[in-house]
Formats: sequence, structure tokens, C-alpha cells
Amino acid sequence: QEDEIIGWIYQYYNEEARREFKKAGRKPTADDIPVINQFYTPHWVVRVLTDNTLGRLWLEMQGRCPYITSNPDNADGGSKIVESRIGLPNPKDSETFQNWLQNPNGETVDTFCSYFVPLKNEPPLREKKSVRDIKLLDPACGSGHFLVYAFDVLYRMYREDEPGTAESDIPGLVLEHNLFGIDIDLRAVQLAALALYLKAKSYNPDIKVKKLNLVVADARIIDGERRDNFLRQFDEDLPLKKLCAKLLEDLRNTMDIGSLYRLREHFKPYFEDRKEKLRQAEQASLPGLASDSEQLVLEGIVPQKRTLEKIWEAFHQFEREAMERKDMGSMLFATEAEKSVGLLTSITQKYDVVLMNPPYGSMSKKAKEYCRSQFPTTANDVYACFIEQAFDVTAISGFIGMLTSSSFMNLGTFETLRRDIILDKCAPVMLLDCGIGVLDGAIVRTAATILHCSTSSNRHLTPAHRNMCTFFRLIDVETGKKELVFQDLLSEPETKRSRETIMDVNDFNLVPTSPFIYWGSKKLFKLFSKHAPLDVDLAERSHGKRIASLKSGLTTGDDKRFLRLTWEVDSESIGVSKKWVPRPLGLYEIFYSVSDLLVNWNDNGQEIKEHPQSYVRNESFYFLPGLTWARTSEHAPGIRLLPPGCIIGDRTPLISPAVPLWGLTALLNSSLLSYLLLYFSHPRHWEVGHL
Repeated sequence: QEDEIIGWIYQYYNEEARREFKKAGRKPTADDIPVINQFYTPHWVVRVLTDNTLGRLWLEMQGRCPYITSNPDNADGGSKIVESRIGLPNPKDSETFQNWLQNPNGETVDTFCSYFVPLKNEPPLREKKSVRDIKLLDPACGSGHFLVYAFDVLYRMYREDEPGTAESDIPGLVLEHNLFGIDIDLRAVQLAALALYLKAKSYNPDIKVKKLNLVVADARIIDGERRDNFLRQFDEDLPLKKLCAKLLEDLRNTMDIGSLYRLREHFKPYFEDRKEKLRQAEQASLPGLASDSEQLVLEGIVPQKRTLEKIWEAFHQFEREAMERKDMGSMLFATEAEKSVGLLTSITQKYDVVLMNPPYGSMSKKAKEYCRSQFPTTANDVYACFIEQAFDVTAISGFIGMLTSSSFMNLGTFETLRRDIILDKCAPVMLLDCGIGVLDGAIVRTAATILHCSTSSNRHLTPAHRNMCTFFRLIDVETGKKELVFQDLLSEPETKRSRETIMDVNDFNLVPTSPFIYWGSKKLFKLFSKHAPLDVDLAERSHGKRIASLKSGLTTGDDKRFLRLTWEVDSESIGVSKKWVPRPLGLYEIFYSVSDLLVNWNDNGQEIKEHPQSYVRNESFYFLPGLTWARTSEHAPGIRLLPPGCIIGDRTPLISPAVPLWGLTALLNSSLLSYLLLYFSHPRHWEVGHL
């Protein structure tokens, strides 16, 4: 595909640098992040996410959004699609329909967005707005793949909404009013600008691009005399001077955090000061002295956008004066600072649609510190911070479309993200569980998710509208066949598709940590609240009989130094109260296993305890008999006997039973328990909290 060429070239342009970084084994810096996190989004995933966010937004506005409802004419129950789109090929003509799915070239949103998925229940009424007022943001835009495809959709929206506008003018309007992108990588943004320019030229070869809303968040602002000289422009407005100084201080980290920058806390004291001045002015004003509107202009609350414009103009003025003096240092300071104000302007707007494939995992030290401070509930992974930030910049009833790691669906560390953001504020409406292989070169399980942002102001929607989500299971499909399988699902005439599940996401709250276990049933979900957990303390239950205590064990901090195999040491030095103590192996076994691993516990583990990277957990449970398992295993956890006299590890925890041992062993190795554990495991990590 022509639109994909630039992005693929850039991904492989970084391939050698990515290999060098992995080989070096060092912690990432701000300059490393664009290289190690640059993974191109496949075109079919871009289509799925865009068609079902931007395309859905438009079809809802026009009253042509198809949906699934119950079928009263079917004796066996079932559902049917209520189709309102115009000009679609007949699904019964399989060859024509399949060709349309693969190569949509329609002149309307209806016929162009062929990867659109009808959802359960009729969508709520959506207020119409001019296409010029629809804003779409990619906060980690890379080479602009989402933006380029969204351009095609927006072009068709303009043709319908503004039939009187010359088609040659539409490309410029799309670039000026609708598309916004942010990235920390200058080269990627330059390629995004090129891709958008070429896309606009494909519609109008003579176009003169006036404006591109692309921001490079790579500013490097330095302190010193030039910063102080710039701030003197605000001496007559000390609160604004203080605000600007704080912004410049924080914006030194722009290269590390990009579009994750949070602005509200900085503006809050500034506007509080303005409110207080307004209150004092109202009390002191005399009749005829000033009108209410004049009073607001003189002493009122300056809107956030206007404040940023004022700061931006100050940078322009500072730059003009520097050019007159030929002061290159001041010119550079102003240019770098202007980049940051462009970033601030972008993240203070509200967007109807946010589309993104955010970075995963690795963060620089400064970025980690910033995320812990500003995103305390999601700071465990950078992509989770992007999800939280996306909600903050998305308008009420807007859509978020994202390709992320699927770890947020199951892992306990993402419980707050699931409960407090995704399930509470952004009702998920569609999710493709893609598995491995979607991102070329990245060994990560991914999910393509559509979120419908909702707040207390639109909670009047019925539960059926807010909570039903359509899931597609593609994790077991080969990498090269995932798109074809998805196309086949859309081609199936029956509304009940083999890999499709429609369920109420509120049911996930019946299970501890609210995992997205769409393959389970509500009856099984209820078992978790009906029956006692293994460890009532670990599950934070105030009632129920204790079945067992589950405890993690020792992390040595240096296994090469403190671990040995039995044939490497004198057999007389092995045993409790001796130097070398048995430790269970972290391998998959079932019912029973023999370990050849030993740990140095000389002098009650004094040498290990003095090691700075060691972690001695639950020492009072060492040497006890019970059960253990491998915390990481591609199979089941493998519950097996743990003989007395062993030291449990972090990867081989302890189950200390309060019930008969053999019966518990049989139950924990049952196929039912393995199935239930899959509700929490991703991917095959059998944590203490899971059991």
C-alpha cells in the first residue's frame, strides 16, 4: 500500500540502532526512546481502529450507524443487523463483498469504512456538528499512519457535509482543522508531514499547504540569562510570570515525556489568582465605572487558550528582537520554547477522536519519575499513562482507538486502570485480542481497543448502551492470517460469529481485580464471590475459612554468587542449620519434584541479607512443608509437594495448607482450576495473587 511505504522504511531505518541498544544492555535515555519504541502499526489495524471511531462518530451523527438487535422473527432467538448505511454490496454476493472489504474505494464514509463493526443495541442520539469542528489526535504519531488514513475518511465527510465547497479546497481544510499529531522524534514527524503532504497532493496536485498541526515534542530548554531576560516581559503580571517560569522549568523534560505532559496543575493557581482579583474588583466597582464585560477583560479569568497564545506571542517577540541583535543564543532559546508551547496548545484541546499506538515498557529515568508523580495509578507502564492522558484530552462521548499491549486486560498491576478509567470512565465497546505478531519485530501480545468516553454528564444512557462490548479472539491465528480471519468474520451472514463474543463488561467486576475475561461465563464469575479464596488475607476478605497461606520467598539479588547445584558442594554441608539449604526449582512439574538447587544460608543467611539487591520475604515461612509451583510456565502452574527443610523463592512460592494436603493438591491441579487461573494470567504468569 502506498500509504504504508514511508512508515515501513522508517521502522527498518531504526533497526540497526535498535539492535545496538539491546546489545549494550543499558538503561534508555530520552534519545533512545524513539528508536526502541518505534513499531509501525499494520494498515489493517489502522483501518479497524479508524473506521470504528472516526467512521462511527460520523455515522452516528448522520443517523446511519448500523447495530445488532434481537430478532423476534427467529424461533430460536438470535440477533439481526439493522443496516442503515447506503450503497453497500450484498453480503450474499461473497466475491463482491470480500473484494469490497479488502479494497474499499467508495466515495462516502459508508462505503469507504469497510472494517466497520456493528455493535449491540441501537446507538444513542448524537448531536450533529460541522466537520470542521471535528478534531482527531494521535499523541504518538510516528510517521503519521493513523493521520494519513483518517485524511481519507475526513475527505469523504467534507464532501457530504459541505457539498458547496470545491473539492480542491478540502485537502487544505482537513490539514488545517481536523488532524493533530505529536511525537518526540523529529525525523518521524518530518515523515508524517511528508506523508500528509503527499496524501493531500493525491487529491489536489496544486495544493499549497498553509498549516500542519504536527508538534515535535523534543525541545531542550536551558536555564540561565536568556531565560531570565525572556521572563522580564511578564514583570507587570507576576502570576503569569510565575506560571511561565514553572512551565519552562517542567518543559525541560519534554524530550522524555512528550504528549504525557500535564498542564492543569500549573494553570490552577494562576486562575485562582484571577478569580480572587475578579472577586475583589466586583466588590470595589462603582456603578458606571465599567461594564461587566469590560470588568471581565480587565480583571477576569483569562482562558487557558488565550494565556498560551500570550506566552507564544512573547516568544515570537523575543525571537524577533534576538534576530535584530543577531543573538543566536536567544533565537535558539525562543525556537526551542516555541516547540513546547505548541505542545501545550495541542494537549489543552479536546478531541472527538484519539487514535494511537503508544510506546511500551521502557522509559528514561526522568520519564519514570514524571509518570510516578503525574500518573500514580498507571505509572507501571508508559502505555497505561497514554491511556489515562487520552481520556483527559478526549471530549465527552468521544472515542479512543488504541493498539496496545494486552497486559492491561489481565494483570493485577493494571487493576486500577481497568476499574477506575476503562470501566468507569471509558466504556469499552470493541476489542480485538490480537496476540503475538501484529507489531513486526516486537514480541508483545497486543489488543486493538475502542473506548467510548463517558462522564457523569452522559450517564443517563441505558446500561445496555454503556456496557456491552464486542470481543474478537485472534490470539491463536497465525500472524499473516489475522486480517484474513477478521475479514471472514465480517463476511459471515450470521450475526453470531465463531470468534466473536458480546458481553456486559460490568460482569468483569464480579471477579477479583476485574480482568477482561471475555471467554468466561457469568455463572463462573459468580463463583469468586460465592466461595472463599485460598488465602482470605491475601484476597482482603474479612470473612471465610482459611484454606491456606500463600507466601513469596527469597530473592538473592545475585544467583550466580549464592546458588549452587548439589554436586558442586560437600554433601555434609547440605541441610537445615547448615551452609547450603535446598531450594525448589522454578520449572513446571506436577504433584512432586526433586530439586538439585541449593542456596547459601550460612549464618542464617547473613551474607545474602547484607547484599543490597537481595529481598528476604516471609522468613518465618522458610523450611515449612506444603506445596509450591512455578510462577512462570507455559503450561499450568504445576502444583507439587514441597518437603520440609526448603527455602522458598520469589519464583517458587509457598502454599501452607490449613486443610488436608493431598485433597488440596488434587484440586489445585484440576483442569477447572487451570481454566479459572487463565482469567488472571497473561501470559502464563501464575502469580501469588492469582491463586
